Amino acid sequence: MDCNLSRLLLTLGRADRGADDQVALDGHLSGCAACAAFARRSTGFDAAIASAMAAVPVPTTLREKLLTNAYARRGEAWRRTTYRCAALAAGVLLAVGLTLGGLYRYRPVLDPVALKTATEREWETRESAVRDWLIGQELPPEFPAELDFDFQHYVFHGKGDLGGRDVPVVVFQNGREQARVFVVRESRLNTQELRGVDGSVWKVTFVPHPTAAGVTYVVLYTNGLDGFRRRPLGSPA
Repeated sequence: MDCNLSRLLLTLGRADRGADDQVALDGHLSGCAACAAFARRSTGFDAAIASAMAAVPVPTTLREKLLTNAYARRGEAWRRTTYRCAALAAGVLLAVGLTLGGLYRYRPVLDPVALKTATEREWETRESAVRDWLIGQELPPEFPAELDFDFQHYVFHGKGDLGGRDVPVVVFQNGREQARVFVVRESRLNTQELRGVDGSVWKVTFVPHPTAAGVTYVVLYTNGLDGFRRRPLGSPA
C-alpha cells in the first residue's frame, strides 16, 4: 500500500473500511512515519473533544434534582393521559352514532398524483439547494452527464476531507451503496496523486467537467454508479 491510498482510506473512517483494507493500512502505518502522523492528526480532534467532555465536573446534587424533576413530570403526564383517555372515550361514543355509510363517505381519499407531485417537488428542492451551494463555491452548478444522479438518493452536501484538503462533496445513498462526489479544482489539489488507489471496498473514478477547465469530479463509490443515475448512461435525455 502506498501513501496516497493510505491517506484516502484514513479519510473514510474505520467503519467504512473493509477488513482487508484495515490490515493493509495498519501494516503501512507501522512503517510510514508521515502517514502515522497524519492518522494521529485525524483522530486527535475527536480525542480532545472526548477528553474535554469527560473533564466537565458534575454537581453532586444533580442526580437528586433530576429524579425530583422526573417524578414531577411523570405525575403531570399521568394527569394529561387521564384527561385524554376521558376525551377519547367521549369521542368514541359520539362516533358510534355515525352510520357506516357516513364513515365511508367522509373518509380521506389518497391522491396518488398529489403524493407524486409533492415527492418530486422535494427532490427538486434538494437539487436546487445543491446547485445554489455549488455556485456559491464558484463551481459549475450542473454535474457532467456521467454523474446525472437522481436526487431521491441525496443525503448530504458540504466539505469533506480528500487528500488532506477540505473539498466540496455531495453524498448519495441507495440502500447499502454510497457514492461521494468530490468537486476538485486541479489548481488546488493534484488529482494525479489519487489515481489508481482503488481499495477492496471503495472504488474511485475521475470525471472531468466538459466545459469548466480544471474542474474534476473525484467519485468514491462502493459498487457501481448505475443505481444513482436518473437514466442509464448513454440513453437519450
